[in-house]
Amino acid sequence: MAAGPAVDDGAVRFGLLFLSVVDADLVALGRTVEELGFESLFMPEHTHCAAGFLRDHPEETDYYGGMARMFDPFVALAAVASVTRTLRLGTGICLVPQHDPIVLAKQVATLDRVSGGRLMFGIGAGWVPAEAAHHGVAFDRRFDVMRDYVAAMQALWTGREVSHAGEFVQFDGVRSLDPVQQPHPPILIGGAGAKARAAVAEYGDGWMPIHPFDPAADVAPQNTTVCFFAGTDDDDVVAGYAAAGVHRCVIVADPDDRADLERLAARAARYG
Repeated sequence: MAAGPAVDDGAVRFGLLFLSVVDADLVALGRTVEELGFESLFMPEHTHCAAGFLRDHPEETDYYGGMARMFDPFVALAAVASVTRTLRLGTGICLVPQHDPIVLAKQVATLDRVSGGRLMFGIGAGWVPAEAAHHGVAFDRRFDVMRDYVAAMQALWTGREVSHAGEFVQFDGVRSLDPVQQPHPPILIGGAGAKARAAVAEYGDGWMPIHPFDPAADVAPQNTTVCFFAGTDDDDVVAGYAAAGVHRCVIVADPDDRADLERLAARAARYG
């Protein structure tokens, strides 16, 4: 397992997650997030919206409809990287089984290089069956696909000539781009189910559950970075997780509400 970046000073880092920035000035927004003192900015991923899933879950129309309007996280984060210097950049989360792993390895390494080693590679196996099917992924094998793809990418990130003989991807005598962070950007596993927890223990550098969750649960090796996504910035919630040793709180925010971003920044500063 890669070591990942150490977080050892006891402070909780605060990041933001914007579900959609399609109508925002992304470059200006990136500058604002850094200027306000946030540690990180995460971008989500859905390659498309599966209309059949929408029909089955009409109560979630607003959220699922927004899937189609999500930016590609790598392109969006590259734009933010170009106008920031200290802000860490995270995929929150990249749906690995829905990518070609050779291409994805190059995208990750490229973004890590153009950002000067600021990328956190948040990943997941996906949770929409129709979306996985459109990418040719058997939904019940998606975690197996993710493990195989990550192993292939880890080999490619060495920058050496490598081979990989997995169940879902095979190549022989291949060389690709190595990232700035070595052996690779930290891999943060999203999800709180048994398969996600097993992935954290096996090959993750961190765990990325969604509130609410039990931070005391034995889900990862000791000292694994825990980064959680919160739908709330409630003081009691954040304080409870901070006391349990959570390293990063990522708050879902409105990119168009500058006043609220300033309020969140002021609250985050109290934990520094």
